[in-house]
Amino acid sequence: MKLFTSLILAGAAVFSIFMVVATLMMMPGQMAKDRVYSEQFHQVAKVADGYFLKTGQLPDDATFGRLIGRGEGDSLSLSASVGEACEHFTKGKNDRFVLSLWRGQWSECFSYPSGRTTLMPSWWEQILGFGSQLAFLALVAAGALYGLVRIWRRGPRSVTNAA
Repeated sequence: MKLFTSLILAGAAVFSIFMVVATLMMMPGQMAKDRVYSEQFHQVAKVADGYFLKTGQLPDDATFGRLIGRGEGDSLSLSASVGEACEHFTKGKNDRFVLSLWRGQWSECFSYPSGRTTLMPSWWEQILGFGSQLAFLALVAAGALYGLVRIWRRGPRSVTNAA
């Protein structure tokens, strides 16, 4: 039983440590992608806002596509309010519109002119975004390692009858 429990605890510790390291190693690449998307959002927002200031309204989808040179299959969209793709995103009080971009598994959102976004282009934002998962995994690893130490430090149990 001691060996079986040790294997389970060791597996939990190794898996948790692996996930923490993998997440930390993934962050620089994710930040680079987020910076590119952020720059794209800012450029597109300026174009959309220019149209809004000239006409007093946001462009329809076809006009928006022409203005930004949206290609076939590009999922960048513009809306006056938070749409279904960004339902958990909060638009700023004075924001005129929300841009959303489908990234394959989730949408990124950006409101203008406040610049509020779901992107995380810095280490601090990445840590805030993934902090709870990293803390949980670190606790699992620490707990599993603590359990391993406790199991193996205890001496063999005596199985004698004290009759």
